[in-house]
Amino acid sequence: MRRLSKYEYQCTIRDLLGITIPLGDTFPGDNVSQGFDNLADALAISPVHMDGYLAAAETILKAAIVVGEPPPPPKQSRGGTHGLQPGVARGRDNQGRLTTSPDGQPLDGKSRVPALPGDGWRLHCEKGPLEANLQDLVDPGDYKVVARLQGYKVGKEAPKFALLVNGKEVFQGVGSDMAEEHVVPLQLNPGKMRIGVSLLTEDADPTDPRNKSGIIVYHLALIGPMMPVMHAALLAAPKELEGDAKSRHVIERFASRAYRRPAAKAEVDRLMEIVKRAEQVGQYRLREEDWKKLSTSKAVPEDVLKDMRSLTRDSKRFEERSVFVARLTEFLGPERTQAHLDTILKTADTAKRPWEAAIALAMRAAICSPHFLFRVEPETPAEGTGPQPIDDFALASRLSYFLWSSMPDAELFALAAKRQLHQNLPAQVQRMLADPRSKALVENFATQWLNLQALSAFDPDPKVFPEFKAVGTNSSKKWPVLRDAMLTETQLFLHALMSENRSILEIVDSDYTFLNRQLGQHYNIRDTNGNPYRDSAGREITNPDNPGDPLPEYPFVRVRLTGASRGGLLTQASVLSLTSTPSRTSLVRRGAWILDRILGTPPPPPPPNVPPLEAGTKEDPKAGLKSLRQQVELHRARADCATCHARIDPIGFAFEHFDAIGRYRDTIGKEPIDVQAELPNGRKFNGVKELKKILLEQKRGFARSLSEKTLTYAIGRKLEYYDILAMDEVLAKVEKGDYRFHTLVTAIVESDPFRMRQN
Repeated sequence: MRRLSKYEYQCTIRDLLGITIPLGDTFPGDNVSQGFDNLADALAISPVHMDGYLAAAETILKAAIVVGEPPPPPKQSRGGTHGLQPGVARGRDNQGRLTTSPDGQPLDGKSRVPALPGDGWRLHCEKGPLEANLQDLVDPGDYKVVARLQGYKVGKEAPKFALLVNGKEVFQGVGSDMAEEHVVPLQLNPGKMRIGVSLLTEDADPTDPRNKSGIIVYHLALIGPMMPVMHAALLAAPKELEGDAKSRHVIERFASRAYRRPAAKAEVDRLMEIVKRAEQVGQYRLREEDWKKLSTSKAVPEDVLKDMRSLTRDSKRFEERSVFVARLTEFLGPERTQAHLDTILKTADTAKRPWEAAIALAMRAAICSPHFLFRVEPETPAEGTGPQPIDDFALASRLSYFLWSSMPDAELFALAAKRQLHQNLPAQVQRMLADPRSKALVENFATQWLNLQALSAFDPDPKVFPEFKAVGTNSSKKWPVLRDAMLTETQLFLHALMSENRSILEIVDSDYTFLNRQLGQHYNIRDTNGNPYRDSAGREITNPDNPGDPLPEYPFVRVRLTGASRGGLLTQASVLSLTSTPSRTSLVRRGAWILDRILGTPPPPPPPNVPPLEAGTKEDPKAGLKSLRQQVELHRARADCATCHARIDPIGFAFEHFDAIGRYRDTIGKEPIDVQAELPNGRKFNGVKELKKILLEQKRGFARSLSEKTLTYAIGRKLEYYDILAMDEVLAKVEKGDYRFHTLVTAIVESDPFRMRQN
């Protein structure tokens, strides 16, 4: 049994309730063990966590289920031609915006307003319908088409019109002499969306341009959804169910999904008690804002106000953000409560939906339950004392939290209910890796495995690297845009490797990456074929031999790296930066990172009282300090440093052609860079290209390291001696499967540590 991590909790709430909630400081950060924050021995729980869960549950259920007035719905609209002359309304640019003001003066880009496509002022029958494309709908639900129209008639007959949604009529009406608003409620599904107006009246004399009826469109909008998308889904029940039967159906379905297994009768009974009690007092349920409003109301007797103000000041009474009559009775006494209840209810805005409020309260209790907050795996009937297969529902959770960091979906639940998941694991792995939710493997697993979260704290010295700050700042994240681009490259690279079932060896070296224009300039890469802007002498290359498409500002595109100094993960700017210091490169950090994260053989911590390398040594040749190689030799001269530095330093030297923010360089100042090195086994190499070849010659070691880290993350515990045999079997399958990523994942989920537990 272990608690959901902060990331897992957020993903699970998203898939259970359709709510994406930024947790921020609601919960404390999770502890890390073996490099990951999802291991059972590190996932402690404290009173601070419980306070956070209670507060988050309230916020989440308020967003998912409406118990009062619906929140203001989002609106998509196309401005009409209200207040504009016919001639002006026809003056539009290629983006559908008006280009001239009512007095005929041109409008600049900032002042232009959107206009409907088509004629834009008077819609004539021969022109066809006047339609506007809106953004694609993401959420199904109840919507409203709102149109403010005015008829323009020739003769006695007022023009008839129709409102259109995706070319189909949803309303017919008659245009009056005065502008009128027409509101059409309807249910819509996700997809493309086009709304419009069509004129139904034929002209009295089609040959006479003066005899044309029309409709003036002042405003046309689509508003909705009118309720949160999950409101209807969470409360849905068969029409024949009513009362307690309906409530039980809703609660049992929700609890089974929240607990990630069929909810027991006793568990549903406890939640139903909450529903029944809440329904009994629901008609008297008052929100906090009601109390605050009542505390200044002249309609409430002064003696009641006095007690209510006391209640309002008592912050401990507002932990649920709502007050029941029982709380009022506690302050006023039963006699006075009943006497003043009618006055209060007449004044207050009480809960509009007591049944919904009661259901929401029970759901809130469910997501504060240990059955939701913890991944509980029931013991299976023991057959001997050895490991036993976990049941299908526990296996579904292991699988979904491994690949999605979230709860199982409907297909996994269905297979578990039929006890067919164990024999369908390979097919489910393929399906789940193709699902967008598998991006959690990059965001959660790979980020922690590679320590990419450290990039957010990397802040280069602006005196040494002024260009890092000069690229601008992302207003939403308050950090340099270049750092964003570095992280995006790595995430896209890893996602492509995983989703396209590429070889895990491409992490060491590959012939492609993902760049935008900004990062391409940083790398001296100008197009999708990897051509440089400048040659090694700094001369601009104007006509590449094999030109590719120019790199866009956005989005990132796949770029060939044939013959380039880069390739794979090790030479990406994200890794090169997070393994540097703010003012210079660090061969010790880079070498130790490769040993730990790639080869799985981390060096021990340095002994105490070892002086660091002198800052600025290689970045500032004029400083008169010892060369970097000389300083390293001094470190290795110490007996307690020599063994580790013999492993670390050669690897670190290989990356010295890349500076602290990941740019390639041949010299520092005017001094050439020496990247020759020798491994402890006597193997010599020159630079990162030759180091990659050596690493790929030892691909079994890298594959085992990645397999061990992936299995550790997948099962949420440290690997033990009894896992060695299973690890050997996983590695054999990976080698046989040409080191493909999907082979690695399938081998792990079919392994005994993943499918079994010790009773």
